[in-house]
Parts: sequence; C-alpha cells; structure tokens
Amino acid sequence: LVRYIAQGTLWKMDDMFQLSVELYDTKDKKVVWSDRWQEKWDNLISIKANLSDGLLKALDTIPIVEKHIETENTTAYEYYLKGKHKFYYPDNKEDRVVAIGLLNKAIALDANLFEAKCIVADAQPTIEKQFNMIKSNIKEAKRLGNKYVLARSYNSEGWKYWTLSRNELAITSFKKAIEIYEEINNKHEKSIALTGLGYVYSFLGLSEDSINSFFESIKIAEEIGDKNGLFYRYTDLALIYIFQDEFKDAIQTWENSNNYSDPSNTKMGIALNYYVKGRIDLWKGDYRSSVSNIKEAYELFDIINDKTNYVWTFSWYVLARIMKEDGNVIDDLNLIHKRIEEGWVLDIDYPDVYYTLYKIYKILEDSKKSQSFLDLCYKKINQLSERIEKTEYKKSYLESKWISMMISDWEANNKN
Repeated sequence: LVRYIAQGTLWKMDDMFQLSVELYDTKDKKVVWSDRWQEKWDNLISIKANLSDGLLKALDTIPIVEKHIETENTTAYEYYLKGKHKFYYPDNKEDRVVAIGLLNKAIALDANLFEAKCIVADAQPTIEKQFNMIKSNIKEAKRLGNKYVLARSYNSEGWKYWTLSRNELAITSFKKAIEIYEEINNKHEKSIALTGLGYVYSFLGLSEDSINSFFESIKIAEEIGDKNGLFYRYTDLALIYIFQDEFKDAIQTWENSNNYSDPSNTKMGIALNYYVKGRIDLWKGDYRSSVSNIKEAYELFDIINDKTNYVWTFSWYVLARIMKEDGNVIDDLNLIHKRIEEGWVLDIDYPDVYYTLYKIYKILEDSKKSQSFLDLCYKKINQLSERIEKTEYKKSYLESKWISMMISDWEANNKN
C-alpha cells in the first residue's frame, strides 16, 4: 500500500510560474508538508532542488541516489524535459524527430546534459552511430566521474549488443550497469538492466536464469512502487513465457501486467503488451481478437519508428489474418519482403520472422517459398550460434524451446 501521496498544481504565464505542492500521509490521514512558490521561470532548477529537499525532510529521508541531471541553464533543461517527453510518449512519427531536435538543442546549450545525450545515442539512425555515441558517453562519464551516466551507457550498450546477438558482450555490459546502479542505489534503473539481462539469458536458452532475472526486476519495481515499470516487466516476462511455449504462465503474467496499465505507460510497453495479448489469442484460437491486438502492436511500433519490431509483429499479424481467413494477404507479404530487403530487421529477429513466413507460405500451400524461408531461418540460427563463444551457451541456445522447434521443422522437411 502507498503511505504518502504527493500532489500539486503548476501555473505558468510568460516568464513567471506558480507551484503548489503538498504531501499527504494516507495512514495518519493528514497533510504532513506543503509549500508554494511563485518565481521566474529561470529559477525552475533551484525550485526543483528545494522541492526535493522539502519532500525528503518531511519524510525524514537522506538522499542516497546520485543526482544525475546537473545544469544551471533553465532553457536547456526545458528543452530536455520537452524532448524527453516527446521521445517516450510520441503521438506520431514526427514527434520522435521533434524530440531529437529538442534534445540536441538542450545539448548545444549545455554539453554536460548527459541524460539528453543518452537518449540521443539510443535514437541514432544506425547501430554503428548508436555505438559510437554510447562509447563517447562512456568515455566522458569516466572522465567526469559521473556514475549514473556510466551505468546508463553500459545499459544502452547491453541492449545494442543484444539486438546484434552478441550476447556474451551484452551480459558483460548489463552486469557492469547493474553493479554501478547498486553502488549509487538507483533501483529503478537496476530493474531495467535486470530485464535486459533476462532477455539475454532467454536468448541463450538459460531459462531459469532468465526467469530469476525478471523476478528480481519485478521485486525491485514493487519495492519502489514503479507502476509503469511493473506494467513493462510483467509484459516482458509474459513474452518470455511465450518463447518457452508456457502459455498458461504467459496468460497469468499478462493479466498481472494489466493491473498496472496507466496513461503513463510508454508506447513501447503498450505495443509489446498488445503483441503478447495477440499471441495468447492466437494460441487460444481467437483469431479475430489476435488480428486486432497484433495490429495495435505493429501500428505503435511504427509510430515510435522501431523498425525491427514493426516487421516482427507485422509478420505475426499476417499469420493471424490467414488463420482468421481474412482476405488476400499478398500486399502485406510484399511489404514484409520489401522491409527485409531495406534492412529493417535486426539479427535478433531474423529467425522468428523467417519462421513465421515459412508457416504463412505453408498454410498458403506455396511449398517452394515455404521451404525457402525455413532454409533461411535454419541458416540464420547457425550463423547466430557461431557468434556464441562459450560451448555451454551455444548448446543451451540450440536446445532452447523456440529454436529447437525451428530446427526440428527444418530437419523434418529435409529428411530426403
């Protein structure tokens, strides 16, 4: 249960703003602290610091999390806040472009706004450019002794390695991030890094390690009352259960995620949640609902310009349409082929996309294309396994539920 609730109002006109805040104790049923400011907008950052100090004193709490947004430039900070919001909560594709423009303006005004640099690094158009900026942020964070930015950059690095299926490097990066987050007591970001580690373990077929990592992440999110995090973490875990063909666990976990559904959920989390529900519906044989939910997923991935997840979910949308016997899908299939040729799919998603296309063409009774995509799937699985250095990891990857299913189908189709 929540003990304290902070609420307030903000009013702004021209260069002046008025802020009123109060802290309510739900146990004693009374307001334990309140304050009010009327200041020039240029004093926003100092008011933010005073607000934090006031809340901490009222709660008799000592701040032990390292401060990481440090700037004296109010205009830069305003650009940063607006850019961050548009980046994580875009209404259309153009909002992401606007967001990066605002963040770059913030960086131009204050080169030490590393939180803005971390977001911009993740938004670079190519993996190579993303890595270059992440490496630059790591170098600067080490030079300045900024542990938060260093951990945040290692976490971003881990996700990039994961998308490229360089999983052992991803493990190293995520563990570095987790270690620093523990040192500076940033539980929120540690929870996110544990999720990344869970995905890597899942890819490598280390099911127990993966589930444990997600459980630890969820435990932290519950401890700090991170509702948006819980929505995301339970959705992620439900997806992992789907990969493991454990649909009953996936259903229960997806239902848990919806206990934390809220307007503050990011579009990425909402898209993934729709996809999970669509896959569950497909498993149940509710094809109409599956088509509807997966459509919501790929449209949201399109808005946030997540190209690989767009193609991944769109391929499942086409499969669901075929199962529903929902008209001609040739145009949709041509679009998938076009996006693959344009390089929209990252290595992490190739086996699944190829395998889904194999199933689609098998249902359409196009044996030539069906076999072709199954061959591509099998070839990509072997290519990805060759990147795994540790023998035990290579073995667990090839024996994982989802991958072994693809391999079995390929072997069955190539007996002769």
